[in-house]
Amino acid sequence: VLRAATMFSFIAIGENITEDKSVKHFKGKDLNIKTEVDFVFPKGLNRFRIKGAGSRFIHGGTSLQEIVIPLINVTKKRKDTTSYVEIDIIKSTDKITTNIVPVSFIQTNVVSDTVLPRNIRAYLIADDGVILSDQFKYNFDIEEGSERLREVKHRFQLSSKAATTYN
Repeated sequence: VLRAATMFSFIAIGENITEDKSVKHFKGKDLNIKTEVDFVFPKGLNRFRIKGAGSRFIHGGTSLQEIVIPLINVTKKRKDTTSYVEIDIIKSTDKITTNIVPVSFIQTNVVSDTVLPRNIRAYLIADDGVILSDQFKYNFDIEEGSERLREVKHRFQLSSKAATTYN
């Protein structure tokens, strides 16, 4: 039945394979495969005999579980489950009387698996975009403690422009 064929436990692949009543014969193009080889599957409970003790456990046929490899395409529509820590400004003043302006920042929640740390750069700025103080950089990454322990204080030093041009 088989000429120049490779035998697997439930399929024969080769060229010029003759068919009989116990097998189902396909050309490569019938299976949407770009090849000229023949594919032969045993029908029903028939099987191809192969040498070795393990052959008695091999069955054939073209049932769905014998010839189809299921592919599962999983696409997860990502929801952002993470956020950055919130930061508030407390104890600020409306009037500036000296060239030092104290400001307190507070990290309102703690860092966790779903709440990420936040880096800030803070400074005082005029309405027209001119920076009037030093820059304060801080990484809010506190993982535990009360709100009072998550408070960070900084004293901004005003530049000379703040006193003269931007009185």
